[in-house]
Amino acid sequence: MTLSTITRILHGTPDQPTLSFARDYAFSPADLWSALTDATRLSRWFGHFDGPAPQRVGDTFVVDLGGGDADRATGTVTTCEPEHSLSYGWQWQDERPSQVQVTLEPNGAGTRLRLRHTLAEPDHVVGYGGGWEQMLMALDDELTGTTTTQSTHEAVEQEGNRAWGALLSEAGQRDGAVDGAQGT
Repeated sequence: MTLSTITRILHGTPDQPTLSFARDYAFSPADLWSALTDATRLSRWFGHFDGPAPQRVGDTFVVDLGGGDADRATGTVTTCEPEHSLSYGWQWQDERPSQVQVTLEPNGAGTRLRLRHTLAEPDHVVGYGGGWEQMLMALDDELTGTTTTQSTHEAVEQEGNRAWGALLSEAGQRDGAVDGAQGT
């Protein structure tokens, strides 16, 4: 597998934590941008969009993450700088809206993808942590044309959940100071 090590950082505040991920991909920013904004490619690794995939500021979307009506998220694009940055408001089920930002940075012959998810509800740190790690693996599958087994995807998500749980525990042991809890 070509997937590089992920860097995880938990920061923000106890009431509004931010999960940050960094992962290197052996593909150009243009390749990654296409995988992040092309509806056909998104449907192979992220989810099925009701209508066009979001590509411009103000675009709204509904995406089925694989579980039908019980697993739909909605959002609105807030920043869109092709091959560099994409941000959107995000709401899954009945949780309060949160904010997702993806930044692409050339890195040698490839690209470093940075993803930040600022939550409005701290109870979702572990679930989103593992979920995003599984999604970043699915993105790698899309880019490389690899088909990773469902059990491997589930194992990546479970390991991510454990890692984010440990970061959350570490932050709690520092009197709720969330900034700086990190791991790989």
